[in-house]
Amino acid sequence: MIKETLFFGSTQNSYEPALFHGKTLLNHEPFAAVGKQLGLKQLVFVHQVHGTDGLVLTQAAAHKKTPSFVVEADYLLTNVPGIGLGVSTADCLPVVMFDPVKSVVGAIHAGWRGARSNIIGRAIERAQEEFGSCAADLEFHFGPSAHGCCYEVQSPFAHEFAAYPFAIKAFRKEGDRLYFDLPTFAALQLQSLGVKKINKHKDCTVCIPGYCSVRKNAYSPQRQMTVVTLANF
Repeated sequence: MIKETLFFGSTQNSYEPALFHGKTLLNHEPFAAVGKQLGLKQLVFVHQVHGTDGLVLTQAAAHKKTPSFVVEADYLLTNVPGIGLGVSTADCLPVVMFDPVKSVVGAIHAGWRGARSNIIGRAIERAQEEFGSCAADLEFHFGPSAHGCCYEVQSPFAHEFAAYPFAIKAFRKEGDRLYFDLPTFAALQLQSLGVKKINKHKDCTVCIPGYCSVRKNAYSPQRQMTVVTLANF
């Protein structure tokens, strides 16, 4: 049986991505400890640019070392057990995708720009093209991120999501202040695509201690990791 195994990090195992550019991560902490915990043969992160491009790691990738924090992309997909897919965040939404039918996993970096540009939908489309995945079969897990309790935005920000009629449900007004709930928007987006299994993490990275957050520490380069892999049980 093949099942996904995932890890949501915190400040206890945070890191500065730029320091690991091009390196084999399982040789370095904090990645080595996570790799051991998940039984990884390889761990790959991409250089996130808030876009909608992705990296697919097939069996050929299992025989070579893909350098991390180099390829510009914001999602990763694989059907190879033992390859860990990593996402770095500090308020953006880390999304894990699992297809139990086709045995595929994905890791998606969904900030508000990526969410607006439908990066999660793009990742689903790529999984359909590469592996024959079906949206109705997919399971999604959201990691810690900024939530609607703390994600304050300006009024014009709401216009960024005008293409999505359901987006109004992800905004909350409190007096003159406007708040955006990124996990809620992503869940509504997934539901509109036919996804039924969505698990949202309860922690907000802004108001819950122990998480990297650019809203708390605007100039900090530290990020927390989300890692997913396929494992044999």
